[in-house]
Amino acid sequence: MHSLTMSTGTPGLMHLVLLYSNKKYNIRLDANQGTPSGSIQGAGKSTDSEESTLQGSRGLTVGHLVSEVAKQTDVSGPNQRLIHKGKSLTDANKLLSEYGIKDRDKVMLVGRSDNPVEAEHLRSLEVFEKRINATCKKVTDIQVEFEDLKKGYLEKRLAVDYLRTLTKRIGGTVEEYMVILDDIDGYAITNEYSQLRQRKKLSVRKIQALLDEADRLALVMGDHVVE
Repeated sequence: MHSLTMSTGTPGLMHLVLLYSNKKYNIRLDANQGTPSGSIQGAGKSTDSEESTLQGSRGLTVGHLVSEVAKQTDVSGPNQRLIHKGKSLTDANKLLSEYGIKDRDKVMLVGRSDNPVEAEHLRSLEVFEKRINATCKKVTDIQVEFEDLKKGYLEKRLAVDYLRTLTKRIGGTVEEYMVILDDIDGYAITNEYSQLRQRKKLSVRKIQALLDEADRLALVMGDHVVE
């Protein structure tokens, strides 16, 4: 999430400090400079009379805020979700004051960037996460089968063969984790995309923990093979 800290001057004029991806942007909203063009997630239709009433010097609308956020960030209006004190700002033609937004209040921005580079990074990270989850499921399935095997339902010869098969499978998952970890480590994300870099770090930590878990299971299964 990102936050907007507002400060006001004259009526119909507002200066904002936009905090986005560890950066600060100075935003100036002016209700007298044209009609706000921003649309927003969940925004309803308005009548001509409503639009004419809200345009001009009466005050700043959600639409003004949406338009400026779109200009200053790479999140377009339709991809924005603005929230003030837990309430979504869904009506682009409504005055900010009607939503109870006051001087220095914070408005939360949730949305996906339209920046093609950032979007590509996001898709790549999602692919890594799917690979991690798929390998994690394999380990879980092997662990369940191993627990069933230890109950002694199979005769010894069959149990030994089955255990060797499980040991090879767990070894394969360890290799998969190592490949994924190597791919993630080699995937470069520049400092300007700090949130994506943090998401990458979380994936690395997750896979390291899962790799340790798979290694421990492999050792336990190896001991049973020896027995």
